[in-house]
Amino acid sequence: MKISEKIFELMAEEGISQIELSKRTGITQSTICDWKKKGTNPSANKIMNIANALKINPEKLLVDDEGNYYS
Repeated sequence: MKISEKIFELMAEEGISQIELSKRTGITQSTICDWKKKGTNPSANKIMNIANALKINPEKLLVDDEGNYYS
């Protein structure tokens, strides 16, 4: 699984839209949309903002339950 896929999975679980994530993080909506459309991942400097917006530990965005890193 890609990091961006995990982000969208967590957003769906919490009922957070791309617009809401954009407001909470300061990341443009077009950038968030690109992660989904192009299958790209956020840059490392955005991970903390995303984790804070989703109210999770950043590790949850990077490592699965078995300790494997997302790509």
